[in-house]
Amino acid sequence: MQLNWSELLHDINELFVTITRNKIFKNEKEDFLLHVQQCLKLNRKEDWNYILASEDILEDSNEAISNFLKFGLSGPTKYESLGEKYLRLYGVLNATYLQQQAMYNLYRFCQCLEPSKIKKA
Repeated sequence: MQLNWSELLHDINELFVTITRNKIFKNEKEDFLLHVQQCLKLNRKEDWNYILASEDILEDSNEAISNFLKFGLSGPTKYESLGEKYLRLYGVLNATYLQQQAMYNLYRFCQCLEPSKIKKA
């Protein structure tokens, strides 16, 4: 089975979601956010909301990029509109940037080693 990078990113995101949910809901406690903080070894309870947002951004931006790769700059429209082409171009560039930031945030929240070096790369 051969995956393109978009499918691979989707699968990685799904795997991350599955692993975190399985760990969290395995022995759920009364104070959910405190439980999540302890399970995932987060610095603050609020970090869970940022993790959820990052996962959503990865999924949404990946969908936007996949659509751009499938239909190109002109999109699936029968009209030749310069404005739409600009929207699609800026949209895919923004989706790529958001995706990069979301991945960096997940990396940082998972307390991986030296996230500042990853951001510079």
